[in-house]
Amino acid sequence: MKIRDKETNEYYEKIITIKGIINNDKISEIDFKIKLGIVEDTNDFDSTNYLIEKDDNFKLANSGFVFNVELSIALEDYGDYKVALIKNINDPYKMSFKYNKLGDTYGYGTSNFKNVRINLELIGDNIIDSKNIKTSIKPTISTNAQNGIVDNVLEWNKDNTPGLANITITENKIDLTLPFVKEIDLDKNDAKSVIASINVYGFNDKNEEILLFKYPSFKILIDTNLTVTAGLKYYDDNNIQVGFGENPPKAGSETKYRVDFKINNLYDNLSNVVLSAKILGEAEYINEYVVDRGDDIKYDEASKTVTWNIGEIGRSDNVFGYFYVYFRPTTGDIGKKIKVIDEIQIKYKDSYLNKDIVKNFGAIESEKVK
Repeated sequence: MKIRDKETNEYYEKIITIKGIINNDKISEIDFKIKLGIVEDTNDFDSTNYLIEKDDNFKLANSGFVFNVELSIALEDYGDYKVALIKNINDPYKMSFKYNKLGDTYGYGTSNFKNVRINLELIGDNIIDSKNIKTSIKPTISTNAQNGIVDNVLEWNKDNTPGLANITITENKIDLTLPFVKEIDLDKNDAKSVIASINVYGFNDKNEEILLFKYPSFKILIDTNLTVTAGLKYYDDNNIQVGFGENPPKAGSETKYRVDFKINNLYDNLSNVVLSAKILGEAEYINEYVVDRGDDIKYDEASKTVTWNIGEIGRSDNVFGYFYVYFRPTTGDIGKKIKVIDEIQIKYKDSYLNKDIVKNFGAIESEKVK
């Protein structure tokens, strides 16, 4: 924003964050000049208020229009855009839009913006399954495809959302779920991303359509979608016995299980890949293992942590390894599942993102003790 220096009468650029409700009388004492007439709140979950032009200055509009955007995955700093990094392509991305008008209690009077329209642009869309988008209020969806680049535009307006004709004090909400396509064409530019842009427009008392709200554009980006599948095995996938002792485990008797790890990687080349896991309770590590690449498995007795330095995993690649544990349940364990492995973690550097990633996975339990 440009701010006038009262002593020199010159304007200079400065970033200003405005939070909360500001009394119109007080703000009128400050000489603002803003290029676009918009103050963007730096907090992703707070509202942004429209500023109306008057005599080359700006002040908060009397409408007191409030608009909030909530995202299911917090945005991270990455390159030119903030990014919502999708770590599982099977989990859709969710947004919620909340909007209302502040009442007379805050000194906003009775003026109001009418015929508001909410516009969500999905620019350069290679990843959204647009045919299966789900919304609590159905928008108008239009698609523009040129030179292999697809833009999808979702718009809520007074025709499909009657509440936008006149904004009320009561908060209104629109929920949106964006599923992803099952297969991504990696040969396309920016194949794993889409840019999301959210703008809200409305007509003022002069019947002029004006920008009420602008959410900073951000990128929805699919990461490599690496998964780790882990489990205790008494029989392998071919039904060959690989464990020993009682199965299911029995109080007072020793059972030996094989702990399998299968790592599947889809989209990016990875380096510096390290898998670790912690052995819990009375379970003990056995120095018997197999890995199909990387260094030997290391075990730290003090922390009971297993570490496997895998090294590199390529696109559309998978890795397999296992080690053994044993434990002897007590009578107090009867009827319970024993948590044997926890704090499963994989670290790696993603070549596409040029970023170090850490993913954590849940615990592994035995069957119920007899």
